[in-house]
Amino acid sequence: MSGVQSSASDIDVDLGRLFGSLARRWKRILFVALVATALALAFAWLATPSYRGETRILIETRESVFTRPQGGAEDDRPLLDEEGITSQVEVIGSTDFLKQVALKLDLSRLPEFDEAADMSLLSRMLVVVGLKNDPNEIPPEERVLKAFREKLTIYRVEKSRVIVIEMSSEDPKLAAEIPNALADAYIAGQLEKALERWDGYVLGETVDENMFPFVRRVGEVAIVCCNSAIPTPPGFAAGRFEEDQQKRLTRCLRLLGDAGFFRVVMIHHPPNQESRHPRYGLWGARNFRRAVAEAGAELVLHGHTHKSTIYAIPGPHGDVPVVGVAAAGTAQDDTGGHDPARYNLFKIERVGTAWQCTLREYGFQRLHTDIVQRLSVRIY
Repeated sequence: MSGVQSSASDIDVDLGRLFGSLARRWKRILFVALVATALALAFAWLATPSYRGETRILIETRESVFTRPQGGAEDDRPLLDEEGITSQVEVIGSTDFLKQVALKLDLSRLPEFDEAADMSLLSRMLVVVGLKNDPNEIPPEERVLKAFREKLTIYRVEKSRVIVIEMSSEDPKLAAEIPNALADAYIAGQLEKALERWDGYVLGETVDENMFPFVRRVGEVAIVCCNSAIPTPPGFAAGRFEEDQQKRLTRCLRLLGDAGFFRVVMIHHPPNQESRHPRYGLWGARNFRRAVAEAGAELVLHGHTHKSTIYAIPGPHGDVPVVGVAAAGTAQDDTGGHDPARYNLFKIERVGTAWQCTLREYGFQRLHTDIVQRLSVRIY
């Protein structure tokens, strides 16, 4: 047995004869190589290109463990569980949102989404002889949605609150536009739900068709609500106040000032210079301050910092107080972190021909469980 194995392993290859054989058949080898190359080029030329685009949505909640009712069986449930994120994946891919995007981008005009939009002569002949189903037998909307779903992929990144929307298309521009349009439709849908839930509190009088700033009047007090919310990447919590909103705010404040109202301006992010921060501050805070400096206000209220603060920004006739307050859901902490939960009460009254405003702050001390009055000060 060992002799057989040895003879099998000692086979010699005559490289000279091998290369000589290849040299004699070089034309045949070259022909085969050229044909294979030509076929590959033809396939690459005739094949329909496919481009893929994606966008990502970070799902967050404003709920806090401190805002939940105590004693429930679900106190230990995570704020955003896996089922909740998966449900949002289904919502994003729902028929309503797909219809909105298909209508907005007019996908029915494109053959890749509606075969009946531009059928070739060969396809028509196959339909006539019965070798191919007639796409016109299906309603146009269903044809578009079917093709849309075949090209769309929505999934949740494992162990995260990130949802990915991927789209493939023959058009690279469309491959990028569709995921963004679907994300916009989803976000707009969440805004509509919020407006429906909080209607009566987040709407008011406006100077034009724009939603912000809006005004709600209570007696001689006018509350002017601005918007600083913008989408931000993870690790950022900044806001933005742009020039177009500045112009509308200036107009609101002038109209209300001429009418004699006590003007309270509300904005989430603090507009004063002391609170500026590249990742957490208000981008365009100068625009907000410019509006108040030009048209005036009696009081500015903000949140975001989770701190009880009193600052001021310039007005046309003196400083305008800027008041922040600790978050209502912040627990007591003796480590020097955020201020524990507090709230402010403002007493606004007219004294003769002038306005007067007194601030009273209530809330927890850092080491005491009672809610007490912590501060009483006249700020205007």
